[in-house]
Amino acid sequence: MGPRYDTPTLLGIYRSAPYLHHGRAATLHDVLTTANPKDQHGKTSQLTPAEINDLVEFLKALPFELPEPQAVAAGSPKAGSAP
Repeated sequence: MGPRYDTPTLLGIYRSAPYLHHGRAATLHDVLTTANPKDQHGKTSQLTPAEINDLVEFLKALPFELPEPQAVAAGSPKAGSAP
């Protein structure tokens, strides 16, 4: 088995720079471009610059905290329960 990495959540990723296990990617844009020349951190080489920018903006929009769970309506199956 190869090396193991503790992969962090993407929630609030905008707050955790620098990126990658060695910290060589200063920005999310770097993670997807200059720090990813061989698509080792996701297949991004086929993305256009506009798509890269959209992906960076999406990642930056992920909230830092988990949303509050929604109340389960009476008579509804509980989340995670088998039908």
